[in-house]
Amino acid sequence: MSIVQPTDQGQDVIHIQFGQGDVTGCLVTDTVCMENSVCKEDFAFLAADDLSQDPFGDNTFDGVLGLGRATLASGDAFSFMSMFGPLLTAPFFAVYLVDHFTGSEITFGEVDPDQYEGEIIWIPCSPASAESGYWQFAIERIYKDDQVIYEPTYDKQNQHLEVVVDTGTSLMAAPDAVVDSIEKGLNLADVSEFTTCYEISTSPRLGLEVGGYIFYMPGEEYFADESGCTLALMRANPDPNADTTDPLMIFGDPILRAFMTVFHLPDPNHVDPRCHDNHCVGFAKAKNTNSAILRVEDREYILEQSSKRINIFSSHFSDVLRLISYQHRNIFCFIGKSFQKKSFLKRVTDNSTLITN
Repeated sequence: MSIVQPTDQGQDVIHIQFGQGDVTGCLVTDTVCMENSVCKEDFAFLAADDLSQDPFGDNTFDGVLGLGRATLASGDAFSFMSMFGPLLTAPFFAVYLVDHFTGSEITFGEVDPDQYEGEIIWIPCSPASAESGYWQFAIERIYKDDQVIYEPTYDKQNQHLEVVVDTGTSLMAAPDAVVDSIEKGLNLADVSEFTTCYEISTSPRLGLEVGGYIFYMPGEEYFADESGCTLALMRANPDPNADTTDPLMIFGDPILRAFMTVFHLPDPNHVDPRCHDNHCVGFAKAKNTNSAILRVEDREYILEQSSKRINIFSSHFSDVLRLISYQHRNIFCFIGKSFQKKSFLKRVTDNSTLITN
């Protein structure tokens, strides 16, 4: 039997303002279980009795489960992963998001191999994340296929661009300078006049370079609709009155649909030594998507071979990406009339398109 008790603070009334909507309620504790096998007593949460119409009254909610880092919570007793992480097989949760009403899933302590392809690429969180409480790290460059369309500049205060991975943001978000560069790079700067729109199936891939890898998104993920005119990207500039004015980009739902994403607490048993004492985020190509992950050094090899007049040109770059996965280290291409095998990439997928000229 569940018995909800007031917290040590008593029946204090608390008001929380979200990015969209707000709630008011009392702080309470209860025994919380996952599948009746992993339970935690004295788990603290807010019993909301007054919720704003938007969005809570317009949608069906059982509650809001905050999965941010402990520094964002009112204390460890309010942090789900601080309380449950030590009880799990491994201290992480994984998010698999699909673009329809059923099929999305969050798993705790394990990943479902049917939800992703290839290996999981691990990115350690930056030192700034320890203070902010976000799952964040630096982003190096942004690409249109193989062309760099944005590269952060560093000012005298070493201000740089970091990205936050957030399950609660339905779009991507970035400061004005980043959005302007992406729109210009995709020839969408005059999108209000519909001067340039893409067929989604033939649109270029948007690449995000992080930690030595480029994470490529297909047009169906980074465009907001099937028109091929409007990006799933909103403007979000630093608050000049905040403690820090470092610019932040947000990886919201478009990224989570393209890549199965794992949020991992520090773990001495982690396969990546960088994650032994550090929070890490892992990305893998989501099943049944046209996303791709490419090592930066492999991109440079492709461009080097292109400069030697081998018939892999920029216009074929998306086709090259369709050949990539991370289980074996081979790529097969028809180059002119010859057949070559290069060990710098991975296996050919079942639905690969061989490049011919």
